[in-house]
Parts: sequence; C-alpha cells; structure tokens
Amino acid sequence: MLIDMNVYFTGTVDATDSQKAVNLVIHDPNGKLVLITGTVSKPDGSFQITINTDDHDPVLTCRNI
Repeated sequence: MLIDMNVYFTGTVDATDSQKAVNLVIHDPNGKLVLITGTVSKPDGSFQITINTDDHDPVLTCRNI
C-alpha cells in the first residue's frame, strides 16, 4: 500500500535575490545529491517547493506561496 505524500520545502531568500530562481540540493535516500530547481520567488522572497513522494521519479514543482 502506497501513501500519497508530499514534502514541502518553504522559505525565503534574501531581498537582493527575490524574484530569482530558487535552487535546492538534497541527499536522496541512496545518498545521491539531487538538484531541485523551480520558478522564481515572490517579490517578498518567499517560495515553496513540493515533492510528491508517491512517484518513483518524483515530480518536482516550485510555486509561489
């Protein structure tokens, strides 16, 4: 039985980096580095990146919050 689950990365970037691309690097369960990249952060610098863990090849999305 698979559980449909999302992992959310939220945060803010420095004011000088607002409205620029947000990049995130994590270690996957196999110890490999995974680069997660998305769209631009909001003018206030906030962002949210969502990973659906139900997928074998996770669908990565970045959206403004």
